[in-house]
Amino acid sequence: MNPPSPVSGQEPAESVAAPSAASFFLLRDAESAIDALAGLSSTVRLYHRGAVIYRQGESGAHFYQLLSGRVRIYIAMASGTERVLSYAEPGATFGESACFDEKPYYTTAVAVRQSEVRVIARDAVFRAARDSPEVLREVIRALVRKQRQLAMHVDAERLCARDRAILLLNSLVEAYGDHVAGSRGVRLHLGLSIEELASMVGVTRVTMSRELSDLVRRGTVAKEGLDIIVLDPGALRQAASRLGV
Repeated sequence: MNPPSPVSGQEPAESVAAPSAASFFLLRDAESAIDALAGLSSTVRLYHRGAVIYRQGESGAHFYQLLSGRVRIYIAMASGTERVLSYAEPGATFGESACFDEKPYYTTAVAVRQSEVRVIARDAVFRAARDSPEVLREVIRALVRKQRQLAMHVDAERLCARDRAILLLNSLVEAYGDHVAGSRGVRLHLGLSIEELASMVGVTRVTMSRELSDLVRRGTVAKEGLDIIVLDPGALRQAASRLGV
C-alpha cells in the first residue's frame, strides 16, 4: 500500500482546472455526441429503476446510448461482489465492445434511475460510417475511453482507501465541478450517494464514509446533503497528481 497522500497546507493552492470532457467514473457526453448518433436508430427503450439493460456473458449485436437517467456498469466478480467500472450519464454510450468484437458482454448494465436508452445496431454504424466519418469517430472515441478506463481501474487497485477517495473526487471535480461564488471552492452536485461513490473505487460504504469524514475534518471538503464542496481544489489536484494514476 502507498502511504496516504497529503491534501492540505503544504503547497500553494491553484485554481481548479478547466472542466474535461468527462470523468472515467461518471461517463457523460455533450449534446453533440447525442446528435452524432441520433440518425443511427429510432429505437428508444424505457428502463425502470433496477431494470437490466444487458447482462455480463450475453451476446449482442447492439450498443446503447443513454438519453436520460443514469446507468450502473459493473463486472460481476467470482466472489459474488460487483466491481463498478462507471456510471453512465446522458450522452454516454456503453456496450460497444461486445457489439463490435462479437464476443459476450464483459459487463452488466443496470438502470439506477428511470432511463431512456437508444439501441444502436452494429450494422447501422457500418452503413453510416461510409458517408459520415463523424459517426465512426464517436464510436472509436468511446472504445478508446473504455480501454483507458480499465487501465485506470487496474492501476488504482494498488492505492489505499484514502488515495482512492482523492483520485475519485479530483476526477469528478475536474469534469463536473461548479465554482462556488465568492470562494475558491468547487461544488459537486451529482446526486451520488456515499454507496455509489464507494462502488466507483472498490471500497465499502463504511470506508468511503470514513475517508470523506476525515477529509471534512482536515478542511479539504464540506458536505451539504448529497453535495460535496471541495474547499481547496488546487491542493486536491496536487495530491491526486502524486498518485501516478
